[in-house]
Amino acid sequence: MTTRSTARFILFVDLFCIAGVAVFFWLLVAGNPTACCRASNATPMVVALVAYLIVSRRQLDARFWLALIGFSLPAVGLSAYLHLSFLFDWQGIASNAVTPELLFTYLPSYVMVAGATGSAIGWIVGRFVTNG
Repeated sequence: MTTRSTARFILFVDLFCIAGVAVFFWLLVAGNPTACCRASNATPMVVALVAYLIVSRRQLDARFWLALIGFSLPAVGLSAYLHLSFLFDWQGIASNAVTPELLFTYLPSYVMVAGATGSAIGWIVGRFVTNG
């Protein structure tokens, strides 16, 4: 497999799994809307999907693919992890906290910073991969 096909496969699986988790989460919480059901919490998934469509349509080199993987794994993965931990109350994140909904107020900006950091790391690694 080439770098481009491997990156496409990883991103497809990543985005497909996250979309499935998001649909599962929305179906479970639809009867009990809280602060975690804000549309702004979908920001990392939307940004990753739009970036994936742009990179795949323009057939850019490995730097862009690795930057995209570097963005999507921490941003979308962290968002999904925090939503699932709130849903299933892992480590008492929903029941033991005084105001657990405040997590989702800052979540979009927090995961976008994590994604930007991962994207920068992916871009730097991509420069070394393409320059040999």
